[in-house]
Amino acid sequence: MLADFGVTATYSGGTFTAIFDNDYEAVEAGGGVPVAALNPRITCRTADVSTLSDGDSLTIDSALYVIAYVMPDGTGVTAMILEAQ
Repeated sequence: MLADFGVTATYSGGTFTAIFDNDYEAVEAGGGVPVAALNPRITCRTADVSTLSDGDSLTIDSALYVIAYVMPDGTGVTAMILEAQ
């Protein structure tokens, strides 16, 4: 899957391949009317990102992101919630 759909993510320690998702998500902003917000996240091999943690920066397709949450699943796959900068 990484070979077919992966993008290159760059950080201070090098690069790795990840699946990048940037879907819209309905968010309650008060007042009962949801608004659409982007929800950027990546999924990658845990071994490729073992030195990354919350607050680190990544560049994907020339866009800068900060890692909000690193979420390893215990099976060798890690998801990361990102915040656009």
